[in-house]
Amino acid sequence: MAQLNSGYLSVDILGTKFKDHAFQKVCNDGWTWKVISAAAADEIGAWFPTMVQAAANSSNFVAKVANEIEVAMSLAYHYDQCKSMEVAIETTKWSMPLPYIKAVGHYTANFAGGEGFPLIRYMSDVSKAFNSSLLMGAEFMDSLAFTQMKDSTCTYPLLRTAFWISNMLSTKQQDGIAKQLVKSDFEKMKSPANKDLVKSAESLMKMCLELLQNLGWMHQKRGISIFARMQIRTALFLCKKSGKGRESHVFKSLHEIQEAFTKEIGQAPGSEASSSGAAGSTDLKVMSLQDTSSPASIAMHQYPWLKANGKYLKKDCSDIHVFMHMDDTDGVFTVTDVWGKGETVRVPHKDLKFMKATSKEIPIMLDSSIIHRMQIAANLTDEIEKANAFLKLHTSFQEHKLDDDLDFSTDSKVFAKKGFKKGHLKLLPYGSIAKSSSPEKDKAKCLIETDSGAFFVVQPPKVDFATGMLKQVSQAFDAIHEEHECLEAGAAAPPV
Repeated sequence: MAQLNSGYLSVDILGTKFKDHAFQKVCNDGWTWKVISAAAADEIGAWFPTMVQAAANSSNFVAKVANEIEVAMSLAYHYDQCKSMEVAIETTKWSMPLPYIKAVGHYTANFAGGEGFPLIRYMSDVSKAFNSSLLMGAEFMDSLAFTQMKDSTCTYPLLRTAFWISNMLSTKQQDGIAKQLVKSDFEKMKSPANKDLVKSAESLMKMCLELLQNLGWMHQKRGISIFARMQIRTALFLCKKSGKGRESHVFKSLHEIQEAFTKEIGQAPGSEASSSGAAGSTDLKVMSLQDTSSPASIAMHQYPWLKANGKYLKKDCSDIHVFMHMDDTDGVFTVTDVWGKGETVRVPHKDLKFMKATSKEIPIMLDSSIIHRMQIAANLTDEIEKANAFLKLHTSFQEHKLDDDLDFSTDSKVFAKKGFKKGHLKLLPYGSIAKSSSPEKDKAKCLIETDSGAFFVVQPPKVDFATGMLKQVSQAFDAIHEEHECLEAGAAAPPV
């Protein structure tokens, strides 16, 4: 073509060489551009242009299935733009249409380390460092994302990361899908028989990660490689597949894995120069790693709710245990009896899961003055006085009642059936009684004085009124009109 038309391309010559109708139409007529107003981004969000560009680009490349870590990185990027995982999933699936993208999204939202998704970025670095492009597959990815570990204290993000990386760098694959570990391998981790070992593995990985972060190595290839190897060893050990991966050495315990990790840190390039620094440098932590990953330290990570001087109840025991400290075999608690005598109680690590926090106070003996006030005789003094006062009222009523010599009218008047001397007829209330707070203020009322000098006020009897719905009225005057029935001795009086 360079020899035609002195090295210049001619539309006519191109038309004779390329008979494709669509190509000729594009050359002669041009093509249509679809333009979206910039205002759309303001209304929809800053993520919209990126999504459109990604979708457009996906149609211009040879089809290639993105692996899960690439999808997770895309989800992390779009989430940072829109702060919504649902939108991030919808955006990513246009350019990376992974059939089980929702499982990857659920994993990224729940087990990637929170804002910034540090564990996803770490796994992406591992993938690049080891040039991995294997797929996890739908079954294995669903297992990692949705398996519940039945532990309210931890979701095991590092354990899930270890399984993902182990399969990412798998030596076994079928049709591009990793087969080193399978769905059943991870689901075995939630078995009660594996619970303590799995919790120890999670705690160990967490401490190793924190150490590398303190050293500043997690952004360097040496730190990424060391931690990745440590996680692969841990995952294969838990699945009883140690020695069947890239390494032929069989690790027989988590302690052996930790020792290999410590050794690799010491042999890493630049570690000697760092360790020659002043006391208190981060490399001093390498020397004390064995101490920080002791059974006591791992147990404290397993049971983070145990706090010094915190109060706890043990299963099938009502004693309040105060946590003191953790050693390599037991949690040490103090139990104090009601007389103030303390006793040390040791609870094995495996039984610490039965210790539940409580807000109850440690019981002690009550002061004698409090006991006296709580005794029945002292506590019922007022009630006894009240009963004596009511007895005096009832006795007086029985001696002086004149109901048979009186008549009552509907307008609340009283009529005598016989003659009484002036001043010898007096109306007094007969109803419930209440203790007088101030006899001086209540002197105008009917008072009863007991033999002990206590005063009680006689209260008028209550009258029951007929119940029913209020009537709707149209005038305010009608709303204040009273209409009720009085009930006395079971007989209804005419309305007043």
